[in-house]
Amino acid sequence: ESNDSGDWDGYQSSRPDIVIPLLIHGDANNTTISAASTLVRARATLDPRGFDGDQNYQSENRPKLRIYRWNDTDGDGIWWDDADGDGHVDSDEWESSNEYSTITEHMYTSPQVEVRIGDPWLQPGDGILLGIFRENVRTSQANPLPIEIDVTSFEKAHDSWISLPPQ
Repeated sequence: ESNDSGDWDGYQSSRPDIVIPLLIHGDANNTTISAASTLVRARATLDPRGFDGDQNYQSENRPKLRIYRWNDTDGDGIWWDDADGDGHVDSDEWESSNEYSTITEHMYTSPQVEVRIGDPWLQPGDGILLGIFRENVRTSQANPLPIEIDVTSFEKAHDSWISLPPQ
C-alpha cells in the first residue's frame, strides 16, 4: 500500500515499518548507544492531528515500539536488507522470524509510547533492534503523518553535588 506518509505500508504484526539498530555486536557503524549504557529508553510520538485530529475520542493512528533480540542464526550478518533503499522494512527485506525474539513492547491508545531495556550490553544474542510500527485505524487529518523517534541511553555517573549519608 503506497501512501503520502513516508511509505509506511500499514500495520502488520510480523515485521516493523522501521527498524533502528540499538547495538549490533562487533559493528560500531550500526550501534546507536554508548558502550557505557546501562539503560536505554526509546519513545515514539505522533503528531496529535494524526492521533485524534477530529477530537472524537477515537484514535486514528497508534504507534507501537518493540525491542528485539537479534540472533544471526543463518550466519549471514544481515539483520535487515533495505533492498530498495527507502528506509522502511518491506515484507521481502525482513530476515526469517526465527532470528528475532521480543524483549519488550508497548502499544497503547496514546500518541506517545516508550520502551526500555536495562543492561543492553549484557543481553545475549548478536544485537538489539528497535522496531517501530504505526497502526492506521482510520484516516487521519495529518498526511503525511509526522512521527518523532527518540532514543536515549543512560549510564552511571558520579556527581559531586549529590551526596548520601554513610550507611
